[in-house]
Amino acid sequence: MEKNIYLSKKEQDVFNVLRNLKNPVIEHDQLKDIFRDDKYLNKTISGLIKKKIFFQNKKNMYLIQKEPSDKLNIEDIHAIAL
Repeated sequence: MEKNIYLSKKEQDVFNVLRNLKNPVIEHDQLKDIFRDDKYLNKTISGLIKKKIFFQNKKNMYLIQKEPSDKLNIEDIHAIAL
């Protein structure tokens, strides 16, 4: 039986904006630029990492999944390499 993953309103907002990006890799500074008014951005990102929607590549660099998964689903390896 699969576990249901529920997102908070803030997590939904961040995920809906970022899931359609051409490049699935985003840096923390870029997130701060996109969501300037969000005081709790770090908490939201932490929640998305725990729910397997973001994977942390390096410090301050994240890979965005199209849907939650324990395994890393990479559609375009070249986009990540660039």
